[in-house]
Amino acid sequence: MDPAPFIQRLLARISAPRDFRLGCEKQWVLSPGEVADSPGAVFAEEELDRVTGVEPHTSRDLETLRIRGGRREHAATVAYRFPRARLIDGSVYLGGAARLDMLPSPGRHFAFGAPERIPDAVLACTPFGSRFFGHWMTDDLTLQLASAGLGQPVSVLRKPYGHQPAYQNLLGPGPREARYASFSGFTILDDFGQNRFKRKRYEEIRSRFRSGVAPSGSAGVFIRRGKSGAGRILVNEDQVESFLVARGLTAVFPETMDASEILRRTLGARLVVGVEGSHLVHGLFAAANEATLVVLQPPYRFNNVHKDYTDCLGMRYAFTVGQESPGGFRIDLERLSRLLDRLDSAQP
Repeated sequence: MDPAPFIQRLLARISAPRDFRLGCEKQWVLSPGEVADSPGAVFAEEELDRVTGVEPHTSRDLETLRIRGGRREHAATVAYRFPRARLIDGSVYLGGAARLDMLPSPGRHFAFGAPERIPDAVLACTPFGSRFFGHWMTDDLTLQLASAGLGQPVSVLRKPYGHQPAYQNLLGPGPREARYASFSGFTILDDFGQNRFKRKRYEEIRSRFRSGVAPSGSAGVFIRRGKSGAGRILVNEDQVESFLVARGLTAVFPETMDASEILRRTLGARLVVGVEGSHLVHGLFAAANEATLVVLQPPYRFNNVHKDYTDCLGMRYAFTVGQESPGGFRIDLERLSRLLDRLDSAQP
């Protein structure tokens, strides 16, 4: 019987949470931090008057910083090496009160049986990537590339996202999944900074995804969100699709299309339009090098995390904010038309 989860929870009740980095035996910088200029998003100022709330994992201050642009600090990518660790039900235990939860549920109080024994491992998953498909694409796949040469990449065992196997196959062999494992030598990467090392890995993923796929030749795509994921239902989605198709865009349906068809339709697109959410990452990794991402924002869930990615990749970012409506929100086609016209007029 392994009492690590029970002991850790008991210690957490009687002491403050411990910074996991304090227990490392070695740390080193894989890529330094940097400061870079971020362009402002393309939008009309009155759009902000319709914002009533932000996504739970962000803040108004952060979203303002993202859309206004200016000097941005990008954190270094740092490796932390630990002499030992355990992975139990989606949580990593590093001794004492130090625990990293990759999944929402902490799992069992006790683990039974013999754990897998894995030497020289490196954690190749993140809490957000283990819960959201988009973050798996941007955070976990890049982490897999950063893990090269540092040890055996490992991740928590969970149900895969629908398009995960196909994209993982295009990138290469995935990490070793485990539910209960013991590690002699364990490395964790702080890798949230959108630095040059991150851009290099984004570009590598884009290159591998494009290999062997014949593009459709579409100038732009509308990636439908449908009814999947958190409550961001675009109630006039059919109307928006018809409007955009009339402007020459191609519709993409992630709920019913496989990854190869999504890539074929989006590959090389200079304009990617869609409701804020994970499905936009399909376009991020397939669009043209200097593409523009146009995000349709729910007024009650304002979130511009994709601007971090477009900034890193040298792409443009634009948005319009919808109007709350029974069952979700709707996009005003006149405002969307003005935004697209503004983008067209700014094309080189």
